Amino acid sequence: MMIKLILIVIAVIVILNFRDGFSFTSFEAPQVIQVNRQGSGIRKYEFQQLFDDNRPFSSLAKEGRYTIVEGYLDSCSICKRIEGGFPAFLQKRQDVVIQRVHFPEQGMQVSFSGSDQESMQRMADEYNQRIKSYNFCSTPHIEIYDENRQLLVADHCTKKSATSYLERWMASE
Repeated sequence: MMIKLILIVIAVIVILNFRDGFSFTSFEAPQVIQVNRQGSGIRKYEFQQLFDDNRPFSSLAKEGRYTIVEGYLDSCSICKRIEGGFPAFLQKRQDVVIQRVHFPEQGMQVSFSGSDQESMQRMADEYNQRIKSYNFCSTPHIEIYDENRQLLVADHCTKKSATSYLERWMASE
């Protein structure tokens, strides 16, 4: 009976870890780029402004630096826990910048006006397509870009690969 319980516990741990993007291989942090960053390395954006300007998260990636884009809510406890580790991490990794994107707690306000139902439907469809293009479903939403502004890893709805990657990276420094 005890062996069966142990096997069930191990199976649950393995399933949860793989679901969150964890692998049993050793983690290697990205190679350090020899640069000196000015300032804290953290910049904040409002999602509403990025959306209004039609700027994707990838536009926040900085050439010559690793860029972490973190979408967050003020009420997100996981976001707060991750954010708490940023100062020490950024002290050690001068080649990293963090672009924090604040999502509005109450959602976004939107209204459409048009002369006919067809034009209003077209505007609503365009709005929905733009929202979907950001490819986020929950917070935290993490995307990590390399020094060439190429996406290394990103969260996708319930698969929090980038969040797991960032947590392992921060812990390894």
